[in-house]
Amino acid sequence: VPSLLPSSVPSQAPSVSQQPSDYICEDKTSLFYLKTNDNGIEIFKDCDWLRNRPPDRQENLCARTASSKKPLAKDVCPFTCDTCRTTSPSVAPSSAPSVSQQPSDYICEDKTSLFYLKTNDNGIEIFKDCDWLRNRPPDRQENLCARTASSKKPLAKDVCPFT
Repeated sequence: VPSLLPSSVPSQAPSVSQQPSDYICEDKTSLFYLKTNDNGIEIFKDCDWLRNRPPDRQENLCARTASSKKPLAKDVCPFTCDTCRTTSPSVAPSSAPSVSQQPSDYICEDKTSLFYLKTNDNGIEIFKDCDWLRNRPPDRQENLCARTASSKKPLAKDVCPFT
């Protein structure tokens, strides 16, 4: 049976709950903010509308980050946006005890900081954000996220774990 607090010694096997999880990844029935039109009217849409957009439009809307308190597509439509948090137990026991006092409802999100891309021909270091990475072709994303540390500069895989 899973414990509520971390143990002082790692378990020998993963925890298995006898009760079903109360977290189900599904889209909500509420609306998310799309834009403010030219007349100053805020436009909101539902997840059905989002599901019927082309894939690149869905990705763009799901990738938006908070610029205000308005609801985002990734929060209202986690199933459509593939932003569901994971609640599955690990397959193998951990090698060390947990140290967090918080429940394990970890949500993987990209950071707002920048990662190192390259040094240009003029010796200027170029840094980019996760939105820039998200808009690259998949093979370019994989290449950038596969880089390992050759210096103390921030890597894409560390700054943008969700992307």
